[in-house]
Amino acid sequence: MAGPVLGHAALIGYLEAEQRAGRLAPGAPAPAIAAALLGGCQQHAFLIRLAGPEAVAAGARLPEAPEEFAERLVGAVLAGHLPS
Repeated sequence: MAGPVLGHAALIGYLEAEQRAGRLAPGAPAPAIAAALLGGCQQHAFLIRLAGPEAVAAGARLPEAPEEFAERLVGAVLAGHLPS
């Protein structure tokens, strides 16, 4: 496995462990969730770097702070994939 794939595989493993522990729904697509989370973080970093935090907040209507963005992203991506 090549470098970037290792992080993706590790996140898939974490999500699958959360499924086994009952904290993520059994049918949740762990590989797709991992891709959405990693891709969202990459996009946020890309926009911050290229356009600047103020433009990201104003134009893309995303939080400037990575921590706040990550919290919102996780909530959005996992919506519907948590056990009932």
